[in-house]
Amino acid sequence: MTNYELLGSRTECARGCKTQGQHTPACTCTNECPEHDTHCKGCLPVNAEAGQLCRRCLDRTRDALKAIPELAAHAASRVDGKLSIGSTNTDATRRGTQAHAPSPSPAWDTAESAFQWALLTALACADSNNHAGPFKYRRDGVPAKNLTALIAYIVANLDWYATDIPEEIHDEATSLRKGLERVTGQDRLVHRIKQPCPSCGRRTLVRDDGSDKVDCRNRECGRIWREGEFDWMAHVAVS
Repeated sequence: MTNYELLGSRTECARGCKTQGQHTPACTCTNECPEHDTHCKGCLPVNAEAGQLCRRCLDRTRDALKAIPELAAHAASRVDGKLSIGSTNTDATRRGTQAHAPSPSPAWDTAESAFQWALLTALACADSNNHAGPFKYRRDGVPAKNLTALIAYIVANLDWYATDIPEEIHDEATSLRKGLERVTGQDRLVHRIKQPCPSCGRRTLVRDDGSDKVDCRNRECGRIWREGEFDWMAHVAVS
């Protein structure tokens, strides 16, 4: 039985991930195709590992979720209330009709936004599954700030999110993490490699500052190249 036939009985990744170098039977343009200048690099859908997310998307979501509590705590700990770079919710296309004074503590507001996202996200799963959840409330009914517990609950029930809202949980978690890293100054310097990826041919290679590996950001490829695999890699790694 072919990979494509096996795929028919399984769920594809909801984010449209494809398997590099593998094609569906209907694909007529492989790397050996003599009739086109631009060849298909691979169009066989990646199987979902849990729910509707493949292993790579699932791992990215889980890693992002686990990083959020510490990043939010770092933002909230800023005594001066300031952020390294603006707000995470700016929109240059919007124009307010009234002027408002800037928040005295944008750092605290950012941490609060992370908590509110986690609270609503956890509530969605708990309500759907009749879970008691990790929710704590003060006597006045205001939710207690238990971000770590909320994130732990979301991670523990990640299969449900990957099934019911796969694209949302991936995109929102990874975007929130990236935004928190940026505004708290925790984002890592990323070097973009000029050479095309040897696997997919796209110029999507990057290296995190200080890392000994180069990643292909083309989500249909995702290859990792270790320093020393190519003569040019060692030069790029130290440049």
